Amino acid sequence: MSVESRNKMVNEGVPYHWTLWNHLKRLNVIDISEKLEETFTFIQTVASERGSIIVDMAPEFEFKAYAFFTFIEPRRTILFQKESRPFTKKDLELRKTIFALYSHRDLLIFQKEPKFETID
Repeated sequence: MSVESRNKMVNEGVPYHWTLWNHLKRLNVIDISEKLEETFTFIQTVASERGSIIVDMAPEFEFKAYAFFTFIEPRRTILFQKESRPFTKKDLELRKTIFALYSHRDLLIFQKEPKFETID
C-alpha cells in the first residue's frame, strides 16, 4: 500500500489526541524542552493562564516531530495531531520520549490510547 493511500485511509479518521499525567512530581519543563529541542522542532511557548489544583500555572512548550505534536507542562502533557496521518519513526520517537516522562494515563482509567497507524 502506498503512503498516499495510507494517508487517505487515516485522514478519514479522527486525529490522535491523548493526555498523560505525572502526579508524583512536578517536572522541570525548561530542562525537558532543552533536551527535546536537540531532536524535535520547537513550535512555541504558551503562557498558561489556567490555574487550578490539577493544572499548574506554568508555561506550556509545544514541540513537533513530523505529524505529531505535544504540549508539555510540569504535570501534564497533551499528545495530538492536527490532521490524522500515520506516525513516522520520528513521531514514534517523540511519543516514546513523552511516555517515559509522564507515567500516568488519562484520568479516565478505562479509556484506552487512540489507535494509530505507522509508516513502515
